[in-house]
Amino acid sequence: MLSLVLFAMTAQSMNSMATIFVGTYTDPNGSKGIYRVRLNTGSGALSKPELAAEATAPSYLCMRADGKFLYAVNEYSDGEASAYAVKSGVLQKLNAVKFDGRGPCHISIAPNGKWLFVSAYGGGNVTVLPIKADGSIGAVADAFKNSGSGPNQKRKESPHAHFAGLVGSHLYACDLGTDQVLHFDFDGKGGRLRVGPSGKTEPGAGPRHFAVSRDGRHLYVNNEMGMGVSVFSRDPSSGALRLVQTHTNLEGQAIIPSWSTAAVKVHPKLPVVYVSNRGHNSITLFDIQPDGSLAWRSVFSLDVAEPRDFAIDPNGTWMVVGGQKSGELHVLSIDPKSGDLSSTSHQAKIAKPVCIVFAT
Repeated sequence: MLSLVLFAMTAQSMNSMATIFVGTYTDPNGSKGIYRVRLNTGSGALSKPELAAEATAPSYLCMRADGKFLYAVNEYSDGEASAYAVKSGVLQKLNAVKFDGRGPCHISIAPNGKWLFVSAYGGGNVTVLPIKADGSIGAVADAFKNSGSGPNQKRKESPHAHFAGLVGSHLYACDLGTDQVLHFDFDGKGGRLRVGPSGKTEPGAGPRHFAVSRDGRHLYVNNEMGMGVSVFSRDPSSGALRLVQTHTNLEGQAIIPSWSTAAVKVHPKLPVVYVSNRGHNSITLFDIQPDGSLAWRSVFSLDVAEPRDFAIDPNGTWMVVGGQKSGELHVLSIDPKSGDLSSTSHQAKIAKPVCIVFAT
């Protein structure tokens, strides 16, 4: 009898369902907002997507660590972010807050769940928003508007803030327009930003997003226009950044100008960095070396067009990739020892998926 109980418990644990929220670009004849999908963590199968909340261009999402609240930017705006309560997988809108920042394209949350950081591509703005006790968003606590430009005047005529994330007491923000990784000391009590010395990628690289090494000593910055990754060493005390390496995503291949990188993630358990490549429609795998630098491993070809974002489940078993142009989610299997990727037959149709987040 005991063996049967243990078998049942094991089968149940291997076939649990993980909730995924998907942000999209909306259209009258296409996507309507934020969608909810369930992933079978045993088989990798996806449920049929369901509309979790109607919203206008919720192009990036983040969740509080306890899974009770989700936050979204509304990219088709001059600056707006929305808060939702998560109840049994259903999103209930709490409020929306306006701020100065045309085309907000990224939102992240402080580990303590008290602050949001929003990046606005159109205005080059980084905005700090407080989270109230009920999960709703408060008025702007602080904001920074960058200045400057880069060598490509079609894409770098002005600042383009693309991503901001808190590491310890330091906030870093990628600015595609100025080739900077901005650095701020962050006051976690009042939500104020104090500008520090920035990191710089190679001219014209166009830093887009970053991922942090598990020891917090390195940032891995994917360069949207340079089709590569810049590695910055990070002083945990001062927060200072130093560029130590830039590596191409496509070794031995000629780069077509229309190609660009999109997302960068570190495997939750293995020393592996993944970067998605739009146009080339692939994911590059890098091995993290003992000194934090990267060694190029391989490129995995995808069956989706324009892989804008991807997410790895907390156990590091599955990767869900969204094809913005092809309008679908695909599930990849991750080898538990090497981190190598394998295709599966599991997919789901969603129009213009651009952000994928596992509910915690």
